Amino acid sequence: MRKAGIGAGQRILIIGAGGSFGTYAVQLAKQAGAEVVAVDSTGKLEMLREIGADQVIDYTERDFTDDAGTFDIVFDVVCRAPFGRVVRLLLPAGGTCWPIPARPTSSAGSGPHLPATRR
Repeated sequence: MRKAGIGAGQRILIIGAGGSFGTYAVQLAKQAGAEVVAVDSTGKLEMLREIGADQVIDYTERDFTDDAGTFDIVFDVVCRAPFGRVVRLLLPAGGTCWPIPARPTSSAGSGPHLPATRR
């Protein structure tokens, strides 16, 4: 979270916000003063509101990559949405997407993705 440089007034999207890493990210982003939009399934939405998410999106009801708006930072904890669609959610003037996979991204064990920046 520190490497992403989250600060007051920024708009942050957290995909997979209802899991262990996601709930931690929601709380840290709120503590930093960011506006948090959390994406997860129906059963986790109320909990996400309770821990501070400003807006919640149920991915089982709609494709959040179509109409979630734009963001300064996107944390993708689950890495299941098409990366190209997620990067489109970044502010045109510049934003950063941090995919955070739970395991290596290939059978060769290439390790975690590096952040992508839209400039």
